[in-house]
Amino acid sequence: MEWVKQCKLPPCEAIKYQDTPCNELSDLWDALHGTYNAASGREFAVSILDDLPDTEEHNWVNFARAEVLDAIKGCSNGSAPGPDHI
Repeated sequence: MEWVKQCKLPPCEAIKYQDTPCNELSDLWDALHGTYNAASGREFAVSILDDLPDTEEHNWVNFARAEVLDAIKGCSNGSAPGPDHI
């Protein structure tokens, strides 16, 4: 199937916390933990979301279960989802 092919991943950079890249799992955990705790208990206004525009609904193209299974069989177990969301 033409729509299932290996895609080139875009260049990326490490998540930074306090101007330091999180290259180790422990660094990433410290960043997530520190960020959550810094925001925990703060008041927030949900009304900020009211200014976001509504997006247009898109119709799905009909597809069969077998078509999805065939597409997944052709994918690598070690790759991340690409623009085709598989």
